[in-house]
Amino acid sequence: MTSGATTGFTAEWILHDLHDRRGRQPREVPELLARSLPDGSRWMVVDASEDAVRIGLDRARPGDRLVVIADDVDTLVSTLPGLGLRTGADFSCAPRGPAVG
Repeated sequence: MTSGATTGFTAEWILHDLHDRRGRQPREVPELLARSLPDGSRWMVVDASEDAVRIGLDRARPGDRLVVIADDVDTLVSTLPGLGLRTGADFSCAPRGPAVG
């Protein structure tokens, strides 16, 4: 993981285990990822992506950007209404048109 590119605009990392750890110990992968973050980075490990999104939303303030990287997008999107968020939008990363500068 090359996290140095995020230095300067990432205030905090909320890392989590996958539902299917594929034989790894609990929190093994997120703690490995945390060791690759730049020195002085703020981070925490939570149990599931749903927890990470909830905490991220709770901490976000107007003007903040919350970036979510999900391994199981359908499951995560299905939890959004319970967090008070609308669904039905296209959550893909497909380009939507020219970039606005």
